[in-house]
Amino acid sequence: HNDTVVSECTSIFSSSQFAEIDIATKNKYRGMGLAQNVAEIFIEHCIERNLKPNWDCNVHNFASIKLAERLGFENPMEYSVFVRK
Repeated sequence: HNDTVVSECTSIFSSSQFAEIDIATKNKYRGMGLAQNVAEIFIEHCIERNLKPNWDCNVHNFASIKLAERLGFENPMEYSVFVRK
């Protein structure tokens, strides 16, 4: 918007089989469907390259969970994340 990126979808991790999805939308532009739009384009990009898109988010990030469901992601799993103190 006016030469400013307001929503983006990137992969913070990818391999020859998978691409992790990371979406960021500036607060002012949320609720406009931009995250879904960029995610759909990214998923198409993955499929064209025989990559399986992966979605993860915090269990309390309800907006992200709803978006993932709208995009066709299902069967969520919990997993451990280790951080260094």
